[in-house]
Amino acid sequence: MHLIPTIPGGWNPNGEGVFHIQQQPGDIVFLSAADTEIHSLNNAYRKLYLTAGQEQPLPSLRIANLVYLKQELTIDKYVEEVISNAKLVICRLLGGRNYYPYLFEAVSIACELKKIPVLFLPGYDVPDVELLNSSTVDVHIADTIWKYLCAGGKQNHIHCLRYIFHTFFNREYAFDAPKRLPELFLFDMAKGIIPEGQAHTISTQEKGNAVILVYQTHYLADNLEPVYHLANRLKEKQINPVIAFVSNLRDQSICDELFDLLQHQTNCTIDVVINTTSFSIKSLLDTSDEQFIFRKMNVPVIQAIFASCTKEVWEENLFGLTPTDVAMNIALPEIDGRIITTAVSFKSSLGRDELTDSDILKYTTHEEGCAFVVDFAHSWVNIRYKENRNKRIALIMPNYPNKDSRLANGVGLDTPASIIEILQAMKTQDYTLGTFVPADSSELITLITHYITNDTDTTLHRPYQVSLSLEQFYQHYNALAPALRNKINDQWGRPEDSPHFNQQEFIIPGFLLGNTFVSIQPARGYNQDIKAIYHSPDLPPTYGYLAYYFWVNHVFAADAVVHVGKHGNLEWLPGKSVALSRETCFPAVLLNPIPHFYPLSSMTPVRAHKRKEGTTLSLLII
Repeated sequence: MHLIPTIPGGWNPNGEGVFHIQQQPGDIVFLSAADTEIHSLNNAYRKLYLTAGQEQPLPSLRIANLVYLKQELTIDKYVEEVISNAKLVICRLLGGRNYYPYLFEAVSIACELKKIPVLFLPGYDVPDVELLNSSTVDVHIADTIWKYLCAGGKQNHIHCLRYIFHTFFNREYAFDAPKRLPELFLFDMAKGIIPEGQAHTISTQEKGNAVILVYQTHYLADNLEPVYHLANRLKEKQINPVIAFVSNLRDQSICDELFDLLQHQTNCTIDVVINTTSFSIKSLLDTSDEQFIFRKMNVPVIQAIFASCTKEVWEENLFGLTPTDVAMNIALPEIDGRIITTAVSFKSSLGRDELTDSDILKYTTHEEGCAFVVDFAHSWVNIRYKENRNKRIALIMPNYPNKDSRLANGVGLDTPASIIEILQAMKTQDYTLGTFVPADSSELITLITHYITNDTDTTLHRPYQVSLSLEQFYQHYNALAPALRNKINDQWGRPEDSPHFNQQEFIIPGFLLGNTFVSIQPARGYNQDIKAIYHSPDLPPTYGYLAYYFWVNHVFAADAVVHVGKHGNLEWLPGKSVALSRETCFPAVLLNPIPHFYPLSSMTPVRAHKRKEGTTLSLLII
């Protein structure tokens, strides 16, 4: 005996088992894997319904999401209860018939037995002759309906429904031919679509310009709330948002057109890109970067994620996002060199629409994620225009295990020599480095060990240059989420008991060279197995660890952080793996949204660096 969860309208974000899609039969059944398409089609039907007369009621419409028609029992039940009682079935199969073999067979057999016309249409705007020929209606009719759906948007969906009513139900409805939007267009929140060739006037009052790249499907489905929220937050930071809608970025001609459009139609300098599209533009087999659009733009590209799950799933999921999102919005975009950030929107249910007996979804804004992405973009713009002599840079070296004999260690990288090279390069670029700069690795290590280090014995007899008062500590500590503070309190007791607390202040390893802070990363713990705690996913940071990053963020006010050498330990702190939350994830609250670099040589691929928006400058895999 099976216990089958019952869901209204066919969408449940919390599982992939067997579901009973509780839906009354209707005249037309429409199946799609695209929530944006379902949302838009439902709105189009509602508009027609409201304008239809009582004398000629519309054929009823039922919509279901293909994501919950995977299990055979679910399919059998839905075919028996809903599809077998329809007068027309339309299946838009993303991935073709081979991706839905059992569903395809079950629908085909049921429709043949009941003599129900069925249309099998491709889920993309690329023809699938096998699917179209599997339809039991004239191929011209199937092709026309497919073109309406490919064009998308409420108006095309309205005329698609009119065409269906006219063709299959003998209703006297007039309809227009499908009208496609351009593959690419600029958009202004006040003016709408900017016509091609018309200059997009950019305000000169803002201090920077940020492109927001969004899939065209979100415009067509009116899923614009997260886009507007990002744009308005950018304006609050005095950054001008340039919104560009694209059908996809895998087409080189579209990328070339986008580059020309941003160069000539906006008449502005682009400082940063916030990209919300999925997958990668480049292939792992690509050997040339010359025509790669992000290479030609030569600005940071920030990956902001339109998550395919609900906020509730994200909150409860220790991993953060679903495997689908990790693949489409993190792993593949990394191939393009995008800087991975967090989710800016989640799917949410608008509830069951009684008119279509279907569950309708939309993308809703995740304000915390949007705030982070905009702050991150602002930091990149800020560091671009700030004069080098005013930039405040933190150079942080590893110390694992936490002994002086293991200072600035790295695998396949001479970390002290790398720090010296960075400092010398900064000196030639007019960074403020004070009156003394170490000339070589020996001088660097001598200076580091002149002051306290992570070795707790050094706090008793060595001087320190950097400290954070207890009052400053509590100012930032009390701003942490209660759940985080409770974990710290339970593990480490009182702040005053920290071995790095001395006379009403926390003492911090490292030294200042003008506007540059050179230091070692603090230890994850003390009086414990040092090797074990370095990578522990459960151990909360110590009070000394908190004080260190509070000082870097708020007192020193770093414009950028550079972790040099072996991977750091900030990324291993407790919390989600991706799309972190300030309520439950320590890395999210311990480093401001600022440029974060990893000059790294390693025998293993980068793993945790992307958890905290790290940008790997060099990766040598031996």
